[in-house]
Amino acid sequence: MPISTTAAIPQTRGANHRVPRPSHDVNDDTILVHTTARCRGLPVTVIGDLSAGLIAIAGYRTAHEQAIAILTVHGHGPHRTYAVHGNRRRLASLTEAAVLAAQLRETTDRDRRTPGGAVEMVRTPAD
Repeated sequence: MPISTTAAIPQTRGANHRVPRPSHDVNDDTILVHTTARCRGLPVTVIGDLSAGLIAIAGYRTAHEQAIAILTVHGHGPHRTYAVHGNRRRLASLTEAAVLAAQLRETTDRDRRTPGGAVEMVRTPAD
């Protein structure tokens, strides 16, 4: 007999669809911030949970949406700083972190390009 993966998720009924309820209370640490940063011409949005981690996304909610970096949060309240995964700098605002994430992503994309302009596939140990 197949096991249902949705059986344990409480459901609410909408007009013509079912939406799972969150399994935990959404708290003030959950954010969605549209920044002024741009990556490949697309606006960068930061989403996530301040206590768990953040993701910088270029072209959020568009056909070109792509995660460009993971951001970590250090400190609390007015002493909060942000860091882009793979870079040691601590930045005072999400916008600064989004700008750095975009710059690092564009640099990485440029470095992966071959002389003909195509993006070279880079294999990681996990591949």
